[in-house]
Amino acid sequence: LHAVPTGPIKFLRSPLISFSGRLRALRGLFISRRGPAERTTIEEFATRRFGQEVADTIVSAAVSGILAGDIRRLSAYDCFPVLADFDRKSISPLGRTARRIPTMIRKKRNPKLGRKWKGLVSIDRGLGGLCQALADEIGDGLSVDTRVESITPSRYGYRVAATRAGEKRDVVCDQLILATPAHETARLLEAMAPTASDALREVRSSSLTVVNLGFRREDVGHPLDGFGFLVPHNEPEFPLMGVLFADSAFPHHAPNGYRLLRVFFGGQRMPDAARRSGDELVEIARGALANVLDVKGSPVLVDVCPYPDAIPQYDLDHAERVERIRAALESLVGLTLAGNYLEGVSINDCIKLGRKVGLTVASAAPTVA
Repeated sequence: LHAVPTGPIKFLRSPLISFSGRLRALRGLFISRRGPAERTTIEEFATRRFGQEVADTIVSAAVSGILAGDIRRLSAYDCFPVLADFDRKSISPLGRTARRIPTMIRKKRNPKLGRKWKGLVSIDRGLGGLCQALADEIGDGLSVDTRVESITPSRYGYRVAATRAGEKRDVVCDQLILATPAHETARLLEAMAPTASDALREVRSSSLTVVNLGFRREDVGHPLDGFGFLVPHNEPEFPLMGVLFADSAFPHHAPNGYRLLRVFFGGQRMPDAARRSGDELVEIARGALANVLDVKGSPVLVDVCPYPDAIPQYDLDHAERVERIRAALESLVGLTLAGNYLEGVSINDCIKLGRKVGLTVASAAPTVA
């Protein structure tokens, strides 16, 4: 394992990249070609700005960790919208950063302008805690373990036909938000909006399986001094996407005397990870961890969590596809979509979209005196 360099001096000394590759990347910091008017892949952006070695080693690993995707297929501007304006207007990344220094100083002096938390952030009780908080806010109006069979327009808006524990139930509403995954949204819209449904079926998603392994502290030879490690796409034989040193990042995730390793399978490296057995993945993980982190002995905790079709892949057609979906739904007044296949895959992105959708729906609701 090699630490990712966090500054120019460390980068020049890093064994991750050859000396010529380091020089090429530093040259790109001062001057490099602008992006094209049309869309570009993440690999094309990184190679044009910083060279092929940086793209293959550092950028591919980072993108795999964030999006479980292939930099050769993903759209740079759709995955990272901040790059679009920068790439088309700037020839010097360093100069662009220098121009932002006054804004950065203002944010530092005024905490309200910056992020409240920095670095990795965890949620009490995990992501389930976020879902539970939302459920508590909704209260008795929440229906779980319920399958929506169909949605049809009605004189009052929409009729939602659902079943729960074999019992049928119809709900009529004037405002309807579909916050379901792309493939499920396609099913629900097939009869009512076939054009939108077809476009939704085009969304390609990566699957993941997360394997949590707990070990006695004395069985882990590596100090786990960092957040974890990611694997670049030019290491095709290594089976893992990456590993989070969970209790190094969040000490409360493991009791004293133990270490928790969160192992990630899937993406382009192992597309069928979510369909493989947990026992198989645990054995693969143990072999890889023994070689890289000097892990010995058997885990005292094993938790396997498959996530099929978890992360939508924003390819070069993403923006055009979203436009087609929204155009096809314009005539369906009161129907709104929300989901990580639209405007970003992160929790932050989904919260932003959720707020926007909520405000849109609230503004359309009738005023009650």
